[in-house]
Amino acid sequence: MTQIYLIRHAQSSPSSDMPHNEWPLTSLGRTQAAALAPFLQARGVSALFSSPYVRAVDTILPFSEASGLDLLRDPDLQERRHSPEMLADLEGTIRRCFDDPDWSVGGGETNRAVRFRMRRGILEAARQHPSGTIAMASHGQAIAILLTLLRPEFGHAGWVSMRTPDIFRLEAVGSKIQWDGRTLRDEIELPEG
Repeated sequence: MTQIYLIRHAQSSPSSDMPHNEWPLTSLGRTQAAALAPFLQARGVSALFSSPYVRAVDTILPFSEASGLDLLRDPDLQERRHSPEMLADLEGTIRRCFDDPDWSVGGGETNRAVRFRMRRGILEAARQHPSGTIAMASHGQAIAILLTLLRPEFGHAGWVSMRTPDIFRLEAVGSKIQWDGRTLRDEIELPEG
């Protein structure tokens, strides 16, 4: 069995003036990322994976630097791609995607495609570390889509309830991923905005 700590990135600074994969952490987000390091250290994390997006990498980077563990970037963990431009009704679009996993904004990813790649990335990391403890940094929608696959009741309401950062403990055995339905966010003293 592989234990996986799936982490939604710390607070970031979205901007229509830069590509969404380059959005940086805020000052509070950097403080939150530093505060995650002792939590991961106490759980014996022995491998690190991240979405290649700056905000995800920078969320787990303080632990990578403190532990000396390499941080592997995995495009399977990146945020879901809706559209090249910021959407005027992002909330409505996300709700519709949860209601219909095969619907997307023109050219964007469906929820079904996102959960396939998220599951693939997690199972590949677990295959590489079959009895280890892994930390993986990703994004709210991508994580919520995967968690909805594991527990259908999570859905859109679960995504809305997520915070930055947020942490979920999964277990992977063979081709199965399990989640107990809880967030570990309240088990860590992290500053809030």
